[in-house]
Amino acid sequence: MQITDIQHQKKIDNRYNIYIDNVYTFSADIEDIVRFDLKVGNEYTEEEINFFINECEIRKGFKYALYLLNNRDYCKKEIVEKLFMKGYSDNSINNIIEKLKEYNLINDKIFAQKYINNKLKYKKNGKYKVINELKLKGISNEILEEIDIDDGIQIENAYSIALKKIKSLKEKDNKIAKIKRFLYYKGYDSDIIDKVIRKLFDNFSQE
Repeated sequence: MQITDIQHQKKIDNRYNIYIDNVYTFSADIEDIVRFDLKVGNEYTEEEINFFINECEIRKGFKYALYLLNNRDYCKKEIVEKLFMKGYSDNSINNIIEKLKEYNLINDKIFAQKYINNKLKYKKNGKYKVINELKLKGISNEILEEIDIDDGIQIENAYSIALKKIKSLKEKDNKIAKIKRFLYYKGYDSDIIDKVIRKLFDNFSQE
């Protein structure tokens, strides 16, 4: 099996198409071409060609993953899904994920904690809603069990959004029931909700 042509890709400066026996076979970065000494006229076994294809795909996928992570944080499952949608093989995806882990570029525990902090600060969602969202993102129960969400912060957040909610309700509304439903929807447990309801209506009764 012989390399019969190496053509520069028009849209990507650093990438080239490799032709084996006059048939396009794979693409490679200039780093790969230098690393494997890929030249027109060189002959290789099928096993060697498959090795080049696999290594070049891993490098390309790793760069794509870095591009994604440069824009925002991703958990492992999200990166796997992105790579799968791009057509990368299971073997390449596994290698890319291991490489990302090696450099600590993905870490589900750190991701989960950042995600929770963000939701508490900006969305003021309760523990259960945030935990369920993380489960859908593939965060393991083992990691979720290690994460501690301070009740004080939850009460403060729940009170803040409940206060806004109650001011929007009409006099004829069953305010307690509506506030409870609202807080439950936001992901707060019954204990937090009861404490907020007591605090909310105690403050209103003193006005």
